[in-house]
Amino acid sequence: MTSPVRLLIFGLMRDTNAPELSRLLGREADSGLQMVDIPGDNDEAFAVVQLSPDRDQAMRLADRVNHCHFHGRHLQCWVTALPWV
Repeated sequence: MTSPVRLLIFGLMRDTNAPELSRLLGREADSGLQMVDIPGDNDEAFAVVQLSPDRDQAMRLADRVNHCHFHGRHLQCWVTALPWV
């Protein structure tokens, strides 16, 4: 059994909604996207995106996101190295 691949996307604001971010990511992110608030006064959040178990596709998407600006903020994205339990 292969595990899904996950992306972590940083540089988001707490008021970012998942459907809006999904449009930026495209069909690759259809399987799941979760927004997580970062504690503190900075109003920041990150997203966890669950993808199909295609690591090459995930790496291409992460590279594309790393070159994006979303609501005037530069996004940072990477693929998790180990399966998420």
